[in-house]
Amino acid sequence: TVLDLLLLRSLVARSEGKRFFEIGTFRGESVAAVADVAGDIVTLSLPDERLSELSHDPSWIAAHRTFSQGMPRVRHLFGDSRTTDVGDYENWADVLFIDGDHGRNGVESDTRRFWDVRRRETGVVVWHDAFLTPLRPRWEVLAGIAAGLPPELRRGLVHVSNTLCVVWLPESHRLSTVALSYVPRIAFTVSVALHHGWQNARESHEVELLPAPTVAVETKTGESVRTGTSVSQHKRSGE
Repeated sequence: TVLDLLLLRSLVARSEGKRFFEIGTFRGESVAAVADVAGDIVTLSLPDERLSELSHDPSWIAAHRTFSQGMPRVRHLFGDSRTTDVGDYENWADVLFIDGDHGRNGVESDTRRFWDVRRRETGVVVWHDAFLTPLRPRWEVLAGIAAGLPPELRRGLVHVSNTLCVVWLPESHRLSTVALSYVPRIAFTVSVALHHGWQNARESHEVELLPAPTVAVETKTGESVRTGTSVSQHKRSGE
């Protein structure tokens, strides 16, 4: 969602080294969302040949890296997250984004294997699609997160309201516990304008990048943000 992308962007922008490591590239929206605030970006996904062997739809395979291909400072890695050697990236990422296999075992494996990729003292970890909607948990993902972390680390987990993300925060970033409330305190207005179009040549598996959809978001925060497919302006309350 738009708010998930804004969350990633904010976490990267506020980090010390601005290094972003992602598991699960797909179209590359997440990479595009943080590209102009990140220092270095690494994104890992299965190679297209392996996706074909798994009988995925050709158009779904062709959609991979639509937004991220050719971006400066972006390194695409290809491999299986269950076996890829990540030793070169130990203690590297300010923000580790886990968005690959969403099965319970896959989430547990990615959490365990990539945990040391985050910076030891200040690194933040984000799991995407931990919720089906902001109020409906995706239990297999949550179970994988819990299984992948020792009990003493689980208290650093938070669900960011209005997103599908669960975030682990280091001690220095911990938040105070607040009571759950279904009464909204911040209202968001989102307008979307579609510009034709995203064209996919299925036979050649080539993707032509044309003018992107525009998304405008109004909140009470007051900062300019880039969602990865658009630039939007946040307005302060009363302006």
